[in-house]
Parts: sequence; structure tokens; C-alpha cells
Amino acid sequence: MKQINKYISELLREVDCVIIPGLGAFVANPESAAVDTRQHTFSPPYKDIGFNKNINRNDGLLADRIAEREQISFEQANANIHALVKDCIQRLQNGQQIIFDGIGALSVDSARNIQFKPDESTNFLSDSFGLDSFHSPAIKRQSFEKRVEQEIIERSPIPIEKSTVPGKGSVIPLRVYYSAAASVLLIAACSWLYINLDMIKGVDLNY
Repeated sequence: MKQINKYISELLREVDCVIIPGLGAFVANPESAAVDTRQHTFSPPYKDIGFNKNINRNDGLLADRIAEREQISFEQANANIHALVKDCIQRLQNGQQIIFDGIGALSVDSARNIQFKPDESTNFLSDSFGLDSFHSPAIKRQSFEKRVEQEIIERSPIPIEKSTVPGKGSVIPLRVYYSAAASVLLIAACSWLYINLDMIKGVDLNY
């Protein structure tokens, strides 16, 4: 079982369908890389492994690999597969679970249908060899207003102190107060000139 399991795993890295004659086939569907924005995780491209009991005719692929690796005849390799399948079917009928290490597990549900649960810890996509899923903490971005304020403070030739408005609790640069005070004085001066304009003209004429 372990040796045949190993050969099935090898083939799943090379092809997208590995048939176990008389039992079914492991089918690999390539999937793209995925980003989970909620969990902040990244998953590399991979092969999604499924099982199809209807694909069970012998294509010779698995037997060829076994014969090559173990230096036995093709007929003997098929005999080994047949013995494995017979044992698997018997165990499934008894309600046992068949585990293919690194691939997944086969079981039978209440309706006597074969169910497959893949082992998601193995990535059979050769292009993703060495790539693992990883978690990246969320990046805390400073608000636009904060960035502008920080930029002004850093570039200002005069140090800008900060003060708290009584009762508000918000922090405001003192330069804002100075600018506001200067504006008030300028408005007051203009108002005074406008009100006393006639008097000023009279003084000029008398002179």
C-alpha cells in the first residue's frame, strides 16, 4: 500500500489523472493563486485533487510506473494493483476509511457512495514547489489628513508647537491661532480705515 501510494503521488505531480483500475481515479485540477483579504493569507497555485469512481478502466500508467520502479513485469504490477483494490473495496464495505498518505482519504457514506477528502497539506503542482501559504498582517495606513499634517510639520522652517482647545480635547497647531489672530487684526484695521476715511480726507484738505 505504501509503495503504490508513493507512485500515485509521483504521477499526480506529472499528470492530471491517475487511475487505480477497478477503484477509480485521482483527478487533479490546477487552481490559480488566491488571496484571502479577510484572513490576510496568500495561497500559491496548486492542484485541487478529487476522486472519480467512474474513471476506473486500466490505462496502464500506474502499472508502468510500478514495474519501472520495482523492476518487475507489467503483469506482476497489475496483479499488485488488483490485490490493493480488492483490499480497499473490502475495507470500504466494512465502513473503514482508506488513507492515501499526502493525497487524501476514501470512505463510504450512508448511501454507500464513495466520498473523498483531500489532504490539503500537499501541493502537487510542480511550478509551486517550495511555495507555502503564508499570513501577512494588515497594513495600517495613515489617513490623508494625518499625512498632510505630518508633511507640513516636517517641512516647516519654524517649529510648530501644538495646543489643546479647552473643552474639545483636540490638538491644534499654535500657528493656526497666530494666523487667525493676524487675520482679525487686519480686518479690524481695514474697518477702522473705512469708518474714518472721511475724517482722514478732511485732514488732508485742511492741510
